[in-house]
Amino acid sequence: MIELRNIPIQQSENKLTLRKIVITVGDLLAQPISEYDVRDVLVIRTKPINKDQNTSSILVEFTTVSIKDNLIKNTRDYNKQHTVNKINTSNLKVPGPS
Repeated sequence: MIELRNIPIQQSENKLTLRKIVITVGDLLAQPISEYDVRDVLVIRTKPINKDQNTSSILVEFTTVSIKDNLIKNTRDYNKQHTVNKINTSNLKVPGPS
């Protein structure tokens, strides 16, 4: 299981939109993820640090460990290659603060 942190809360958030975020992360990191690769996805609400911040964490369980391991490896590689603009919500085209 992996955790995607500090994702802005969407108005109409459901399992389908959460899966689309996970698939978008995979596309950005050159790790193709299909809907069938995601066993479960859920949101954990976090306590806001200030009134303007309204973020959550997304927990993702994949069907195989290799998908999770490759996603973690590709995330590290992406952040090493893009030291100025590491992976964030603007890269994922998720509305809200990056």
